[in-house]
Amino acid sequence: MNRLLVVDDEPGIRLLLHEFLTMEGFRVDLATNGKHAIRMLGENAENYSCILTDIHMPGMDGISLGKFIFNNFPELPVIAITGHVDMKVLSALVRPYFTSIVAKPFDLYDVLSTVQDICSL
Repeated sequence: MNRLLVVDDEPGIRLLLHEFLTMEGFRVDLATNGKHAIRMLGENAENYSCILTDIHMPGMDGISLGKFIFNNFPELPVIAITGHVDMKVLSALVRPYFTSIVAKPFDLYDVLSTVQDICSL
């Protein structure tokens, strides 16, 4: 299965990732924040190969979402997307809640490479 869930509160980022990853052959669903993602996961978590989530979002942020997924769907890989590039902070985020991290601004082909490496496709 090659279905991804992209979680980001910025419409431009969601649309960009949706269009690019769809062109690369993935089925991509979109969520606007962590709470929205949890509702989608509750309906069909088994359908997803991977989650890509922004870290800073209103309502429920990506860290809380990562913890929820780790505790409820531990086999589901989560890729964090963040604009914070402090390596100490980034390395603290990666384990155990996130399988990998992509720094903003990102290159779409770096995102694609990460998805291909991390997600069970």
